[in-house]
Amino acid sequence: MPKFKKNAKEEKNFTTQAERFAKYVADMPDAKRLISVFEDFKTAEKEAKMAVVDIVPFGKHRNRTVEEIANFDPGYLRWLIKQSFMDAYPNLLERIKVEIATE
Repeated sequence: MPKFKKNAKEEKNFTTQAERFAKYVADMPDAKRLISVFEDFKTAEKEAKMAVVDIVPFGKHRNRTVEEIANFDPGYLRWLIKQSFMDAYPNLLERIKVEIATE
């Protein structure tokens, strides 16, 4: 069965290989375009992680929607917005605030 999740060592190895590839192609005629594509890919990957705003990716309600949690445990959402780690999830934080405001 194929392995879908990478562990930290594999992830670091992938990043190192990707960086080596970027340095290798730097001397090629279309290097700037290839490096730009690589940078765009990294940016898109980060943005995709930030874009999912309706699903809580952590905690006791992991993988549940904000609306679902609001229906049966709104106190958890009120607690969540006060936590400092939520600064890493600005879109999710805004979504939770909207949900709380509509209660």
